[in-house]
Amino acid sequence: ERLRQAAERLSRSFPGSAVAEDERAFFDAARTADVLAIATTADTHLSSTLRAMELGVRTILLEKPVATSLADADAVIEAADRTGARVAVDHTRRWLPSGEGLRRLVGGVLGPPRAIHFVYGRAGFAMIGTHLFDLARWLIGSDIAVLRAELDADAGVNKRGERFVDPPGYCEGRFVNGVRLTMDLSSDLHLRQRAFVVVCELGRLEVDERLGRVRLVGTGGRAWEAEYVSPDVLELGVAAALHELQSGSPPRATLADGRAALEAAIACQVSSREGGRWVDLPLAGDVCEERFAFA
Repeated sequence: ERLRQAAERLSRSFPGSAVAEDERAFFDAARTADVLAIATTADTHLSSTLRAMELGVRTILLEKPVATSLADADAVIEAADRTGARVAVDHTRRWLPSGEGLRRLVGGVLGPPRAIHFVYGRAGFAMIGTHLFDLARWLIGSDIAVLRAELDADAGVNKRGERFVDPPGYCEGRFVNGVRLTMDLSSDLHLRQRAFVVVCELGRLEVDERLGRVRLVGTGGRAWEAEYVSPDVLELGVAAALHELQSGSPPRATLADGRAALEAAIACQVSSREGGRWVDLPLAGDVCEERFAFA
């Protein structure tokens, strides 16, 4: 009954669309779609993506985090390689014009980056942190080498369901190229500040996603401000990603990128439960098989 009611609400919200009430009907329709978007919770990403590929779907936009374990992420990557499917991961900022603008400034106008600091507000490292880890890797142009984290004990009830656990907290790290990283998603940050700073050799970028502004500060203290199209405009980023996939262009956020963001979130879990120790990336051993209750 609950699924039927949800299907009716979707039909009213999107007139003219076909709403499938069960998995079989959905995948029957997916086989003829130009692009399949998988936006379920992370615990079903592996099964849904593999099923789609088995049925011949070859163009997929997959929600993040890409899976709940590194082993599952590797299974999706292997299946995509085997079937020739093109899969993009919905790290939306990569498709926003403002994101491209920041990337041109970092390492270009402002010189080599030295540090990136995020103050977002109370959030989980899988739900929000994976987006920020991916943005940092993309802007800095390097992989994360080491992380440590302190996650808050009082995570509260996840709004997506009691079975999901994704605590807020704080982390710090370094990239392979030496750039420093901090990320504050702590539970006592009740205001969603959604801000970050990229410190470069010749100045810095100050981005306020909540206000939709970016400020560039040069070495002489001069500052310039401009509008920043924030990730609130999700339709813009998703539409750009779908169009790019449909046109045959290579994904801007690949499955490997999605795996790297997931790995950083898992490294934070490992560090916190082991007393906040530094954790080297890439991860290895049994932790790659371990599943985490990410939504």
